[in-house]
Amino acid sequence: MEAFSMLNPRPHVILVLLAFLLGCGGGDNQEVPKDSTKVDPKGSVAKTPDSESPTPIKQAPDPVAVARIEECLKSGVTTLDLSDSNVSVLPAEIGKLVHVNSVSLARNKLTSLPPEFGRLTKLESLFLSGNQLKRVPSELYRLPRLIDLRLEENQISSLPYEFGDMSSLATLFLNDNPITDEDLKYIKPLKNLAALELSNTKVTKEGIQDLQQALPDCKIYSDFE
Repeated sequence: MEAFSMLNPRPHVILVLLAFLLGCGGGDNQEVPKDSTKVDPKGSVAKTPDSESPTPIKQAPDPVAVARIEECLKSGVTTLDLSDSNVSVLPAEIGKLVHVNSVSLARNKLTSLPPEFGRLTKLESLFLSGNQLKRVPSELYRLPRLIDLRLEENQISSLPYEFGDMSSLATLFLNDNPITDEDLKYIKPLKNLAALELSNTKVTKEGIQDLQQALPDCKIYSDFE
């Protein structure tokens, strides 16, 4: 009887054996979850192409600005008015306007100027008020004849030391920018200034008084008049 039972196992024993065998073999065909990262032999983790940051798209120049510049070139007029034109990027072609003496770019969306802007060496008047500038464009330091500069209502929080080299300036508007007393030292060298607007800034009354002593012939407009 004992030999017979070993050769003919009971049904429930067979079922247990089958379940065990199926459980061991089923794992070979399971799909391994995909990971978005790869590990190199040195142990560092590298991102797959899917996780890489996209390359920033360079914004194209505004077509309105391109058209106005072409008109100015053809007509030969010495003024360019692009105020209130919703312009955010100026084209490099503006560097061709070497004959103009006045440019208005007021109330647009400019955050910078193209390098070619520095070629406008005959420029005497420049309106950049009401844009989104966070610094004074370095191209302005290459304009030796600039007399009237309007930078009010931007986001300029500091002035660079090169600002003091703009000795031709006679009128300067910096109101409605978060500049401080620390920046006034770069205005003091501008001995030709006749009018300076500093209202609604972070400049203190003491800073204005000190600046007035350095520029006695300049009319300074501020919150402390």
